[in-house]
Parts: sequence; structure tokens; C-alpha cells
Amino acid sequence: MGVLPKLNIENQVHFVTVNTIEKLNLFTDTKCREVFIQVLDELRNELKYKLLGYVIMLNHIHLLIQLRVGSDSFEKKRVGSDSFEPNKPEANSFEPTRSDISYVVKRIKGASARKINTYLKRSGKFWQKGFYDFNIYSEEKFVQKLNYIHNNPVQAGLINNPKDWLYPSFQNYYSDNESVIKIDRIEL
Repeated sequence: MGVLPKLNIENQVHFVTVNTIEKLNLFTDTKCREVFIQVLDELRNELKYKLLGYVIMLNHIHLLIQLRVGSDSFEKKRVGSDSFEPNKPEANSFEPTRSDISYVVKRIKGASARKINTYLKRSGKFWQKGFYDFNIYSEEKFVQKLNYIHNNPVQAGLINNPKDWLYPSFQNYYSDNESVIKIDRIEL
């Protein structure tokens, strides 16, 4: 089975899941979570996406990301040429832009892997190949995915109440606590 395409539809929010390599518990160290948050915030400023929700689990992360909106938001740039040339395959290939969810997740994974591996004094892959992406098409679906994210540590048996987990956006939405990271909160 091949890789499913990622859909970039203007204004839609992406529910993204990324697993650590072999689902190893690589986020047991608080510093690793802090490094990931730092990367997430730096790239949000650079790539201009909105971070609407998140949770950092021990072996995976969930994000709610809305890509930047604008006239060029979801275009892809042609590599090697300004025009279509049927006899030049390299000129007709497309390269993702900063408004492409695959590009954004690739940047998040790459930067966080380098920094966390450096901190852990380890080498090799940090993240599993690929990621899961679900386009959120309604307010109801958004609330469902946000609740899923916030309750993930409870469902995993790590805590009894979502407010007790330090690295979900639950703190932002329900405690007005932005000490970990400021998110682009949506009023529910």
C-alpha cells in the first residue's frame, strides 16, 4: 500500500500524529519536551502556521496546525523552470512550500530530532518515517480532536486528569496557563 496524499485545503486545520522511532519512550526527559516546544515555537514564527492544540506523549506527539492563509498559501512551486515542459521531468516536479503540511511536519521533525539527539548524546533516527494527517472539516471535528489530544495522557494511564499533564494545550484552553507555549487558541 502506498503513502496516502496529504490534502492542503485553505483554512482547514490538520490533526497530525508523529511517532518516535520504534515507538520508543524518548520524551521521558522533561528537557526533551522543552526542546521540542522550543522548535515548535521557532518554526511557527518562521513558517507562519497556527498552533491550535498539542500534546507531547512519551512516544508520540499530536498537533492541531492551521497553515498560513493567503493567495499563495497552498501553491506548490515548480522546480527548475517557470513553465511546464513535458520533456523535462525535473522541471515538472513539485517541491513543497511552507504552506504544505508535509513540508511543515518535515521541518518540525528534522529540527527537533537534531536538537533532541544532541541533548541525549545519541545518533540515528528519532522519528518514525511519515506521519498521520487528518483534515478537520468542521467545528465539531475540531472539538473532538482537541478533546482527544487533551485526554490522551489519561487514556494512556499516565494521569487521572488532563490538567495534571504538563505538555498538552489543555493548560492553555482551560487554565489560561501559557507558561509552556502560547498557542493560537480558538474560543470554544
